This record gives sequence, structure tokens and C-alpha cells, in this order.
Amino acid sequence: MPKDKMSWLDDVRLSFRSLRTNPGFTAVAVTMLALGIGVNATVFTVTNAVLFKGFPLVDRNDRLLYISNGGCCISYPDFEDIRAQSKSFEGMGIVHGVGKILGDGSGFPENIDVTEVSADTSRLVGQRPIMGRDITPSDQIPGSAPVAILSYGFWERRYGKDPAIIGRTVRMNGAPTTIIGLMAQGFSFPQKADMWVPL
Repeated sequence: MPKDKMSWLDDVRLSFRSLRTNPGFTAVAVTMLALGIGVNATVFTVTNAVLFKGFPLVDRNDRLLYISNGGCCISYPDFEDIRAQSKSFEGMGIVHGVGKILGDGSGFPENIDVTEVSADTSRLVGQRPIMGRDITPSDQIPGSAPVAILSYGFWERRYGKDPAIIGRTVRMNGAPTTIIGLMAQGFSFPQKADMWVPL
């Protein structure tokens, strides 16, 4: 066997011997490798979904435009100003992801992912609830009764696909909230959400 191949094999044997004799180091090395692979897979999945494939069930992903103030978000008054002055868009919506606590009397309270949306945001991306109704401008008026639309996955997991969920009242952060709609299976916009509520 050539000398360079022998030295390479000797290095591999020495490395495996070191890993066996130092279990703490081995555990740390394997954990760091697993974390690196997991982070890499997550970044690729999100990048692939958003930049290349687009959002599932969203028609004409290439026609969506995101506006921010250079950081994360814009304020609602800024959004209203931009919408009033824009002449190049079919429509505009604003979204904001938040966490809430759901209590409904049918199980333990649960932390859920909620996306606050302006009225008709789902219509702008070519989707409507498959049961019930969409969020309307009247749902956004201060003092109006809180309402929510369920994602299909959350409806399936939490409520076992119970069709009687439409019209039921649950509590989100302690506030009574009426379930008014259900989105199609696989729809999630603009991020993973269990529910959508009026902004």
C-alpha cells in the first residue's frame, strides 16, 4: 500500500481511538455536528420555500411584494398611508406574527402561533376559507367582537376535524373569541400559523 494511504488510514484509526477514549468530547462533537446539520436544513427549507417554491397554495407567488421600514416591520398608520398613495398594486395587506394562549375547555391551555392580518389578506393571495367566512373590515373596528380563522392542521390536531367548530367561542389570552372560518389544508401564510385574527 502506498505510504500516503497508510498515513491517512493511521490518522483515521487514531481519530476513532481518540473518540472511544474521550466519550465527553465525542458527545460534544456529535451534538455540534447534529446542530449544524439541523440549522443548515432549516435555513435551506425556509429559503427554498420562500425564494424558490413560494408559499403553498398561494397563487402567483412571483406577484407578492414585501415592504418594511428597513428593519422588521412598518406601523399600521404607515401601512394606511402607503395603501392610500399606491397606484400599482391590486391590493395591499399587513400581517404580524404573535404568540397567544388558547383555552377552550376541551384540554390544557396551549401556546399557539397566531398571525394578525388586515381584512381580506387571504383573498389577496388567492385563498378563502373552505368553511365559514373571511376576516372583514368590520372585524377590525375597535370594540368589535374578537374572531379567528383556524389553520387546517390546527383544526385537525386540536379539534379532530369537528365541523361544528365554526361559531364556537374559545379564549385567546383570556378574551372570548369566535371561530369564524377554516383555511384549506396546507395553506400557511406568511409564516406557520395555527390561527389568523384581525389586526
